Amino acid sequence: MPVVGVVAHNVRFEYVVDQQPIGKLLFGLWCELKAPRYHRCLKFLDAAKRYEVETDEQRLELANAIRKEFMVGAEGEEGVCLPELGLAQSGCDKLTNGHKDLFASCVQAVKACLAGEPFREFTRSMYFHRYLQWKWLEAQPVTYKTFRMYRVLGKGGFGEVCACQNSNTSIQANSTPQLAVWGVKLLTPT
Repeated sequence: MPVVGVVAHNVRFEYVVDQQPIGKLLFGLWCELKAPRYHRCLKFLDAAKRYEVETDEQRLELANAIRKEFMVGAEGEEGVCLPELGLAQSGCDKLTNGHKDLFASCVQAVKACLAGEPFREFTRSMYFHRYLQWKWLEAQPVTYKTFRMYRVLGKGGFGEVCACQNSNTSIQANSTPQLAVWGVKLLTPT
């Protein structure tokens, strides 16, 4: 699959990892398999994100779990210690307040560190090449030639519903022939 026409200004950590689910998944795989020293940092980011959306009752319990795994300090000092990035940030609020943005400054510091050398290493990897291939495939127009129609499954409000398969990815889905012809991405995976 060619990787042509990739826009260079979209190759930023904030876009690839924070905004693109496939980018986050591939960066996580790269960290886990090729750069395990950064995988702990991603685990911290995931835990902090879970903390932000957790109910008030559950936040204190989750904050204590995050403290046990990621927060180490001398003389009871609270802060995030990620030696993988050379990061030891103190000054996080006390864990007992349950504030929603408790780890916000720590998360920003970890993301800033990951956006540097770790992200540059990722962009030179096969995982980033896979990301570019996916973005190229995603940018391709959807036409009636995009799918192979197999058989009619039934008739509904939009007409016939057919079992079909994407020609590029071999993912099977259900669609109406009219939607496939019009280029509408209204498919349900089977």
